[in-house]
Amino acid sequence: MMNFLHVGFAKAASTLLQKTYFTYENNFHNLLHHGPDNWRRFISHNLISAQSSYSPIPAPQLPQVEHPNMSFGLSCEDIVNAPVGYSVALSRWRKLFPNSRVLIVTRAQDDLTFSLYVQYIRAGYFRSIGEFTEELIWDAQQGPWGTFYFDRIYELTKEHFENVKVIPYEFLRSEPAEFFKELNDFFEVDVEIRADVVRPSPSDLQLNTMRTLNRFLTHGLGLRVLEPQPGYVIGPGRDVVNKMKMPSAIGRSMRRRKAIRIWSHRIASALERLSSSKQKTMRSGYTEEYKDLFAQTFCESNQNLSQIL
Repeated sequence: MMNFLHVGFAKAASTLLQKTYFTYENNFHNLLHHGPDNWRRFISHNLISAQSSYSPIPAPQLPQVEHPNMSFGLSCEDIVNAPVGYSVALSRWRKLFPNSRVLIVTRAQDDLTFSLYVQYIRAGYFRSIGEFTEELIWDAQQGPWGTFYFDRIYELTKEHFENVKVIPYEFLRSEPAEFFKELNDFFEVDVEIRADVVRPSPSDLQLNTMRTLNRFLTHGLGLRVLEPQPGYVIGPGRDVVNKMKMPSAIGRSMRRRKAIRIWSHRIASALERLSSSKQKTMRSGYTEEYKDLFAQTFCESNQNLSQIL
């Protein structure tokens, strides 16, 4: 029986793949999304986040399924930047499913950074895109910036698994049929997918409105470092795993987040109706302003990956 592992990157069609490709109907049992709950908690709070001294808990039993050819595995965009480190997360998964076929979906580093910024804003971040970039570079040893060296990610993955597929997100945008054909060939399935947008990005006005509200109504990533974080930052079920009553601060964060998303959408929609001018988007402006930085930082890595593949 084939096992699968999709490690991300975040904001590189992960939601689309989880909702349309790695599904029950296509004979994929994604243990994070299809469960059961004990597997969801094990993945979020043991497999990819628990330090070794805290990770003696054995993996749960695989759930019983009716289909005899069901492929068990995991699609989780957080693995490539797991709190425990990518290699540690891979080694833990290999002990459970040593013959997994591993999918890595990359995306141009500048586009990936901006999309990650949008995700952070949704989770409570409130600083500017420039400050966000500086923070990523400063934290390159521990944060997402250090994982944008795609050649090294591929090499580390090959140290643990034999069958590894790297495919760029841009290929999905330009040739969606060929993108999914390559996935089908890799996983040895025959699945037809229509590549619709699953989670559209907010407008620039809504993003800036959300960022302003985040500053005054702090939640999630806007909280102090050691303050209990809500599930949309660390994954659901931490209170169950650690056997503690959910702190009231978490409930307050979740309520604030919901209110901010509703009101930022309403405010931005109203203002956009009043303005008909077309301006350069934040994403295109960011790409233009920082193109030299990304070229200098990642050009050699990208060329090396091309040669490896």
